[in-house]
Amino acid sequence: MLITPIQERQVEISDEIRRLAEEHGWPLDLVRWARQLGYRDSQIRWWITERGFKPEEVRQALERRQSLMTGTMHSHEASWLDEDALADLFASSPEEIGDYEVTVERSPYPFAQFRLQENASVIVIDDQGVLLACGASSARNAIVAGKRIAVLFISSYRVRRELRGRHLSRMIQEGPGRWGMPIATGAYYFVRSQNFAAEKWARALNPDMVDSQPEREGDVRGLPIHITHFAAADTRERGEGIRAARRSDIRACVRLINRTQRGLDLFRPYTVDFLQGRLDDVTWGPRPDWWIPIYSWPDYYVLEEDGRIVACAGLWDRGAHVREVWRHKENGSVQMFDPTAVMDFGYAAGREDAMERLLRYLLRLSAEKDRSGMLAPLQFLPDLYERLAGLRHRTETRSLGWNVWDEKLQHLKLTRPYTDLAYW
Repeated sequence: MLITPIQERQVEISDEIRRLAEEHGWPLDLVRWARQLGYRDSQIRWWITERGFKPEEVRQALERRQSLMTGTMHSHEASWLDEDALADLFASSPEEIGDYEVTVERSPYPFAQFRLQENASVIVIDDQGVLLACGASSARNAIVAGKRIAVLFISSYRVRRELRGRHLSRMIQEGPGRWGMPIATGAYYFVRSQNFAAEKWARALNPDMVDSQPEREGDVRGLPIHITHFAAADTRERGEGIRAARRSDIRACVRLINRTQRGLDLFRPYTVDFLQGRLDDVTWGPRPDWWIPIYSWPDYYVLEEDGRIVACAGLWDRGAHVREVWRHKENGSVQMFDPTAVMDFGYAAGREDAMERLLRYLLRLSAEKDRSGMLAPLQFLPDLYERLAGLRHRTETRSLGWNVWDEKLQHLKLTRPYTDLAYW
């Protein structure tokens, strides 16, 4: 089958699109080029009338699309065939944070964290087998300010250090999306404290979104979110009454999780099916020998007293596949952080003591795994945090950016967000 070169393809411009282009001052050659590249009237109409795009912005987007269609670069959703190349891309794309160069390594299995997220999709730009850039998104249902909506989580945008400034991240945004993802009306993202380069990049893509975020003196804009890093230690917690969870425990655990996290923005009340599905780790059936375990039933624990479950939590061995390497740009010193992460936790009313015991036990397990520490989202659980404050720890703060596209939902503001560490 012979493919006609793009610029020679014969296309029709409908009377409606021709009229809209003339009314809004859009060049017909631009409209014709868009049609030659495969864009339909619905997309062109949206550009002209709905979003207020400028013709020059669309011309640049068409140039990027044509380069992906006719050059050696291609955009696609990452698959298992890209594992080694994706890990190499992350290792080659450090962030500049003050005096440090921070590299988030995702190896040996770069999809580990994304497998914990709902409807996750990783889009990459490939040039003859070398990945140049990537970006990830995940869509799920949640509750914000008491209203049910679908939210899009945006993360892991990376461009090779030597290729920055070539609009590759825009190609990621304009690339393929996963069919069947929830239609999100809001989006959020995290920016590491002091990562002004990321804020500058985001402003170039969408200045209105960035400038609408809360100001933080001396830091990037956004709502400050705090995560506690406990240093790994043998806490001497004997684990009396603590055991691995069974399927028959899940209903009780769901009640405890919902009681503990209820009322937080971005939290979606758990169901038995949701928690079981997460712990089934993609399939409830037998797994082949090559399957890489990430977070499953052996990683989930309950604290039982007198036949009643009073606390529950999972321990994701995050550091097995996701770690941060901080290199001081002047003296070359290197620090590596490969913590575990507390997941899906809850406890009975007034039983912060039980949750404290379970977390101390998980911290001991983290030390046994030879991890640097354990992450726990305790920002809105001050009583629990106080019980653990005597342990060696530090607080990491990131800025959360939030945007709503639907004008009817602009009043929905995040005030006390729930942090699922699968999305951190």
